[in-house]
Amino acid sequence: MKRIISMIAAATMILVLFCGCGESSNDSQTGSDSSKGPAVTLSFENFSIVRPEGYDAASTLNAGIFRAIKDAKDTKPLNVDDTTEVNQSGEILVGKTNRPESSEAYNMIFEKGTGRAAEYIICCINGNIVINAMSDEALEAAVNKFISDYCTDCTISSDTCYVFSDKGSYVDITVNNVAMGLYKIVVPDESFSYIVMREAEQMVNDIYEKSGYKLEIVQDTAESTDYEIIIENCDRDGVLIINDSDTYAIRYSGNKIYINGGKNYTTAYAVDLFAKELLANNTVKTENATGRYSSADDTNDYKLKWTDEFDTFDSQFWRPRNAKMDEYAYGSWYGMGVWRSSDPKNVYVSDGNLYLTSTYDSENFYGAYLDSAKSLNYTY
Repeated sequence: MKRIISMIAAATMILVLFCGCGESSNDSQTGSDSSKGPAVTLSFENFSIVRPEGYDAASTLNAGIFRAIKDAKDTKPLNVDDTTEVNQSGEILVGKTNRPESSEAYNMIFEKGTGRAAEYIICCINGNIVINAMSDEALEAAVNKFISDYCTDCTISSDTCYVFSDKGSYVDITVNNVAMGLYKIVVPDESFSYIVMREAEQMVNDIYEKSGYKLEIVQDTAESTDYEIIIENCDRDGVLIINDSDTYAIRYSGNKIYINGGKNYTTAYAVDLFAKELLANNTVKTENATGRYSSADDTNDYKLKWTDEFDTFDSQFWRPRNAKMDEYAYGSWYGMGVWRSSDPKNVYVSDGNLYLTSTYDSENFYGAYLDSAKSLNYTY
């Protein structure tokens, strides 16, 4: 009888140990999938703190980790971006760096959590500490937890894998049975329309409010991923160029979704149609669709009043100025004059774009100046 009671007590203790890994029902902590061999304690005061290049939000977060380590160990770790050489002593990777461990940790958020905007991960992979998240706000929460939990003595176990999972009341939105949170929205790097971007941002907000997923909008200069909603004439394989102004197309190819139109207002209309079907049904049929823009069916709170697609140069609307520029205001460049010019070398239209260019001769520099102040008269 005593033996049975002892076994029950031991089982109860084991159960308590396993249940005590997270701080709340939203947290989970397991060994890292990438841990090699038995767990060891990592001292990270000499690790580099690495952020993605050009990611301003991570600069402030990295500074917080830097100060915490400096205060705890009176040492100054390197605070760098991911263009620097890998520190062989170890790295603390904050956000979506170009290190492979950052991508691995990002995918683990979906595996161990749901991939919603509030979720984050703190884990050890290949001897590095990886802090990643589904949004800027979640990344800040992750860094704060890392500082409070690990930066007092600057040590961490190599099998650490802490995931904060958002258990809020959300609706699952999927495409081809894939969680919407895996998708990114891809837009052109240049010449992207405001009204199309407005529709894309509205779709992101609506999906976030309903599902908790916050889709990232990236330019087509970013590396291609497996799950993308590609809008307009992006530099991506499979994009269909549409020449008819009022025609739009929504196409599906594997896990790629292509939305395009002959003009910006047509594309915006197609994005709105896609978003409405997705949000109404929490999925889409993934059947290719083409159609024509109809202002009567467009329920957006704006209507197209004017557009210039620059098929030709309208000199009555865009009025060029021909005059020498005020030297008091602009000065003299290298002893040469500066002129506003309407010469075709300085102002011209080509392939749907308006070009304003500069030229010079032995006496003057020439630029372009266009005035449209009297051509449009809209409130706001």
